[in-house]
Amino acid sequence: MINRRLYSLLLTLSVLCFCLGPLTAEAETPFVLAEGGQTRYRIVTDPSPSETVRFAAEELQKYLSKFTGANFALAKGETRGDVIWVGLVDPASASKQVLGFDGYTYETKPGAIRLAGVNDRAALFAVYAFLEELGCRWFAPNFDFYGSGGGEIVPRADTLRVPVLHKTAKPSMTYRKKDVAEGRSHNLANLRQMIDWMPKVGLNVFVCPIDEFGAGITVWDNWRLDLIPELKKRGLLAEIGQHGYENFLPPSTYFAEHPEWFGMRNGQRSRAQNVVFETSNREALARFLANVESYLRSHPEINIFDLWPPDGVRWSESPESLKLGTPTERHAQVVNAVARMVKEKFPRVKVEFLAYQDYTVPPVSIRFEDNTVMDFCPIARSFQTPIWDEQNKANRPYHDALKQWLKGDVFGNNISIYTYYRKYAWRSLPVVIPRLIAAETKYFKSLGVDGIGMYSEPADWFTYELNHYVLAKASMDSELDVDGLLRDYARKRFGPAWQPIYRYFEVIEATVSGVAKIPGTAVAGAPDYRKAEASLREAQDLLKEAAQESVGYGFIPELIARLQLSLQYALNDLQIRFLAWQIAEGGRGDQGTALVALLNERRDLYLSNQGKGIFLVVTGYTKYETGAK
Repeated sequence: MINRRLYSLLLTLSVLCFCLGPLTAEAETPFVLAEGGQTRYRIVTDPSPSETVRFAAEELQKYLSKFTGANFALAKGETRGDVIWVGLVDPASASKQVLGFDGYTYETKPGAIRLAGVNDRAALFAVYAFLEELGCRWFAPNFDFYGSGGGEIVPRADTLRVPVLHKTAKPSMTYRKKDVAEGRSHNLANLRQMIDWMPKVGLNVFVCPIDEFGAGITVWDNWRLDLIPELKKRGLLAEIGQHGYENFLPPSTYFAEHPEWFGMRNGQRSRAQNVVFETSNREALARFLANVESYLRSHPEINIFDLWPPDGVRWSESPESLKLGTPTERHAQVVNAVARMVKEKFPRVKVEFLAYQDYTVPPVSIRFEDNTVMDFCPIARSFQTPIWDEQNKANRPYHDALKQWLKGDVFGNNISIYTYYRKYAWRSLPVVIPRLIAAETKYFKSLGVDGIGMYSEPADWFTYELNHYVLAKASMDSELDVDGLLRDYARKRFGPAWQPIYRYFEVIEATVSGVAKIPGTAVAGAPDYRKAEASLREAQDLLKEAAQESVGYGFIPELIARLQLSLQYALNDLQIRFLAWQIAEGGRGDQGTALVALLNERRDLYLSNQGKGIFLVVTGYTKYETGAK
């Protein structure tokens, strides 16, 4: 076990070494930014900074003060003396074109540090990137369940030296999203915490439903007045809508007087919210468009409007609807009708639609309007192999469909991937796949994909902390060194226990997605189960070693204890899956009793460890609402 005093010394030295390098061949000697709680530097903006640039300067002041104990004064317009300037890239600069959407640059030299972005939001990214250069890390939002550990690392240094350097960053993906999705554990407090974290890791789009499933649980209007200022302050984009044709033509409002406006199933007009309205009916479509227009007019904060059919969608079987073509073609017709209206009346708003479920492939003869963007949703894919694996029968159809969309003859606009790197159907099992995420993000970028996102739940965020973190970093830099990133994560998140923790995540990634009882996973038989159990027992030993190495190191033992609970759950799930397989193969009579005991163990583990960021208990949703995800 490492001595605590020695570990403290090593951590301090690692911060100082980080500030010293790596240096290029022409780099000069690092210079002192603060020492002994004092600094000569001021943080300066233009005389009339935007709200976001002003916030960026305040964030820089806050974190540098935490880092050094020094007071970095804020000033406007005054550039004499030693300054850290925060603002926009010169519009006439050639680098503005090179940096693209949300690009930024930071340049450091004695007496003059310059942090600049191509827009206000990018200036904030520049500030966080500079702080990260100095050793800060934002592994997760500072959710309450993290306690004193929080989600961020801010080193302390009596003397802070900064290398002389000039760095630029052009984000790999235009749209880098974090999605509220079904919002089963979100509330106003943790949504604020998540929004605060997003720009720290380079995310730029906050996605929220209008009213998911019409259940009145995840409703943008319940939060918007509180969250709009948080988004605006950071310059984040608001993408609002998601599943919900029915939000704009609700059967409860219109069915009694206009049953002909609603879809037909089994020869009858249907009130069911997952049945698409009668899109062939001109009056119904006109009312739908008018209601969308009214909503957008009363919600000017929306940058991207999601226009998705209901989840678990059923399309009308009326003769009129069938004449309109396939589900993909019918969806395209509705999207284009809305997009034309939006282009005329809300020209700054993009209309986003899905390739999903039975409308995954592109239409044959319809081209989408140029103010549309798309999310490609491989909902039933397998995570045993990468999306491009032609031998994987679950993945191959999605890969083929994505390549069709990317040809450009049907759709030439931005395509994002709705990744499912955290799924409700995983039931909070530790499907932690950082290397797969990094590899697929790089591959998607190579194909021409220009956006990516992942939905979230605070209740099991810690279980998927690495997935959230790695995807954010990969969406900014699809060429990132993922092994280096994981080593950095293990060192700074778990301190003296970093080596067994790093190995633990290697074992988990190689094992859980291949045998867990999750959609898309196929297991050959007993040898695979036994091999997987041996691997998870190895992971158990690694966490025991990590726990021993971390005794007395603040909140680190608590983080390891949570990993142990997650691993216990994975082992329990594996045993249940193996036993169920044996019973199906004609196993012994007493195996049913053993299976019940394991199921009870899982229930107790699940319910007795709420509020720790490990497990999400699913309540209040119907089978139809949860089945697809």
